[in-house]
Amino acid sequence: ARRRWCETKSWRQVSGRQDEHSTRGQVRRVAEALAQRGVALRGFFTEEVLGAGGSRVGFDVVTVPDGRRGVLSRKAGLPAHCPRTGAYAVDVAAFEALALPALSPPPPSAAARRSVVVI
Repeated sequence: ARRRWCETKSWRQVSGRQDEHSTRGQVRRVAEALAQRGVALRGFFTEEVLGAGGSRVGFDVVTVPDGRRGVLSRKAGLPAHCPRTGAYAVDVAAFEALALPALSPPPPSAAARRSVVVI
């Protein structure tokens, strides 16, 4: 996969070709490499959810670094009050319950370390 790095003084963006699992693999590899160097990580990424026949049925949100998982969207099975985007209903409450705490600032003891927010 072709990778592109954008850099400023305070952030970096890593992107690659869109194909199955490329984002998940990139996020995990970068997160593991940074963690090994003592960088504090926090945040989340989304992951495709496939049905029994291999077709996409929705997306989950996965927190970094602990890997907690929750529903982000589904084509079917979410309550009618959930907002929709295209074919998917979005579980905003479930997303916020996982994603927002994952973005909280690190505790003061960890704040002195370099930290990375994954979105």
